[in-house]
Amino acid sequence: ICTKQFRLTTDDYIKLSKQCMDKDPMKRPTAKKVYDQLQEWKIILNGEHNELNEEQIKIKNKFLEADEIIPTLSTTLQKQQDTMHICQSINELDISETSKLTDAMDSEIINFKLP
Repeated sequence: ICTKQFRLTTDDYIKLSKQCMDKDPMKRPTAKKVYDQLQEWKIILNGEHNELNEEQIKIKNKFLEADEIIPTLSTTLQKQQDTMHICQSINELDISETSKLTDAMDSEIINFKLP
């Protein structure tokens, strides 16, 4: 489970990705919530400046700033510093955490009904 995020991205994106990687599957956002958030960002990024409120303008500017910085980095530098993950080894996971994963997989959330 990765515990360090990309440096060159927005705080909003980092927050969402951390939620998606929560050790407790029950604390992770639903696919609908993630989709809705991505759709909201898409609307903001495609919106005209005069159509956006102050908070939306800040969000748009953060994404645009990240988009400008990332291509200027060399591939080597990017691999070595900006996109490296420090991941917790599976062996380091607490047994109780593993059992939570199993419980979540057996839950009603993944109860598929075939016609």
